[in-house]
Amino acid sequence: LSLVNTLSGNIEQAIDYGQKAIATFGEAFGGDHPETASPNFNLANAYLSFGEVDKALPFAKKAYEIRKKGYGKNHPLFAKSANQMAIINWKKKDFKAAQGFYNETFENYFGQINAFFPVLTEEEKAKFYYTKLRPAFEQYISFIQESTLGEDKTKLGEIYDFQLSLKGLIMYATAKVRESILASGD
Repeated sequence: LSLVNTLSGNIEQAIDYGQKAIATFGEAFGGDHPETASPNFNLANAYLSFGEVDKALPFAKKAYEIRKKGYGKNHPLFAKSANQMAIINWKKKDFKAAQGFYNETFENYFGQINAFFPVLTEEEKAKFYYTKLRPAFEQYISFIQESTLGEDKTKLGEIYDFQLSLKGLIMYATAKVRESILASGD
């Protein structure tokens, strides 16, 4: 309910439900169980929507740590938490920390592309690109522009490298599927 209320703009209810969810999940599973990461993540988003960055940070950090420990850095939910931490640190003007979290986010996404793209349908690939990778990448471009004011040419080079890597990985995954089909003799 916290997520639904956040999306519908009922921030105070979202925060209330988020706090209740954290307490309920904590009682049911224990405070550091992976199931408790989602209510922490959602409450952090509610606070972010309300502009309360400082209040969002402890919940986002808790979700990040739980997912890192419980799922590992290669899990898709870890990428969501790393990205949330990047946003929070960006808003707090801690550009160095934000950069580190963006790096973790993209490492995870490129790992997912390497591991899963060859077996995904074209529709699933498009969904991954348009719902996860592209928004994070566009956000990262805005972050680089604000954090360096466009003056750090190495960061602009990193953006270009990310784009090339992404296109290369997608083409590689597509080629692997094509080769598999041709080799099957069917």
